[in-house]
Amino acid sequence: RAWFCTTGYLVRLVANHPGRFNDISHLIIDEIHDRGVDLDLLCLLCRRLLRVNPHIRLILMSATLAADLYQTYFDVEEPPIVVGARRFPVQEFYLEDLRETKAL
Repeated sequence: RAWFCTTGYLVRLVANHPGRFNDISHLIIDEIHDRGVDLDLLCLLCRRLLRVNPHIRLILMSATLAADLYQTYFDVEEPPIVVGARRFPVQEFYLEDLRETKAL
């Protein structure tokens, strides 16, 4: 069973009802690089949660993750899993470029 929620809601849930995570096996947080109050607080609460519930597997995902920073913060010895991505060339167009073409 998967459950999706906002970081703000998850912060409130972990802060006020940590016992609800006793039966949770995995906690996945995406876009962890979007630093803000909610995510920073969520990282602190997750670190505390993992001390009480070491069976929980925390998965942090980001396209631009500073893995060594989070590895140290969560005191993880295993190396991070890096999923290679195929990059595609990006071609930029500006409004001036479009005006010069006869397509518009």
